[in-house]
Formats: sequence, structure tokens, C-alpha cells
Amino acid sequence: MGYITPATVAEHNTHTDCWVSFLGKVFDLTKLVAENEGILTQPIVAAAGTDISQWFNPNTGDVRPSTL
Repeated sequence: MGYITPATVAEHNTHTDCWVSFLGKVFDLTKLVAENEGILTQPIVAAAGTDISQWFNPNTGDVRPSTL
């Protein structure tokens, strides 16, 4: 498989076609969002089509704690 550009990821930016990239990989989260519709998937849908690497620790891959 070839490279997926940020422009290609950006085309998949809805709850029915939801891709994100993080830590150098691209993930199709469309099925996850469809199976878990509701308030808990809203942050993922809001970030659809973007890079969400800032959500994760680049050294461990763990989710970063909220800064709220």
C-alpha cells in the first residue's frame, strides 16, 4: 500500500466517513463511530479528517491526560 496524504485524510471528515491520522498512521474509524453513536464519539467526529497526534504521548502511544 502507498502513502496516504493529509489531503486524502481530510476528505474523510464526517460521521459516516471518519478517518484520522496519529503518530504516523491513518485509521478509518467509521465503523467504530457507527457502532457507538452518541456523546462519547463526538470528539472523534469533530476531529474527523485531521491529525490527532496531540492527543497521544509520542513516546508511549498512551492517551495524554486532559489539560482541562
